[in-house]
Amino acid sequence: IAALLTEADGTERACFSAIVVPGVPVPRDVTAIHGIDNALAEAAGISPQVALGMWNNLARRASLVVAHNVAFDWLVIE
Repeated sequence: IAALLTEADGTERACFSAIVVPGVPVPRDVTAIHGIDNALAEAAGISPQVALGMWNNLARRASLVVAHNVAFDWLVIE
């Protein structure tokens, strides 16, 4: 997960990025895309609850949310 909070002029105000422990096995074809496998997710990942808290902290301060593949992202967040 990654998020960036900016002003309308692009000035960065806050950001974060993290690997999230998925709670389900990471498929090999997905690992091939982003390089995150089960071992890395377990060793370096944060809990979904912590990730959601970080996301909510930025999202509630935003007037607009822009995302790639937003339909999928909203399903994961929900």
